[in-house]
Amino acid sequence: MHEYSVTESILQIACEQAGKIPEAKRVTDIKIQLGQLVGFSEDSIRFFWQILSQGTTCEGANLHFEHVPAELHCMTCDQAFAIPDELIACPSCSGIRVRIVRGNEFLLESIEVET
Repeated sequence: MHEYSVTESILQIACEQAGKIPEAKRVTDIKIQLGQLVGFSEDSIRFFWQILSQGTTCEGANLHFEHVPAELHCMTCDQAFAIPDELIACPSCSGIRVRIVRGNEFLLESIEVET
């Protein structure tokens, strides 16, 4: 149920930022970066959003997810590689010493406000 608390945080940030715009009527769209390795369910975030945003300036806002694929860098052979659905060893050398280059993002990238 981590999605509940992260959805709550997204709502808090979006409402706070919209509140800084005196002529803001409501938040219409929210763009979120969601990395492959984060493990959050887009469907669960959408579900909790419908419940938590009721009665706020974000009620009815559309959530847009940018899915960021995972990319790792092998520390043994210096190769970068994408992964399928789960973590794997380096396909070049089978090394397991890797650094995450991308795919662990969870960012509220932007909000659009109706004025």
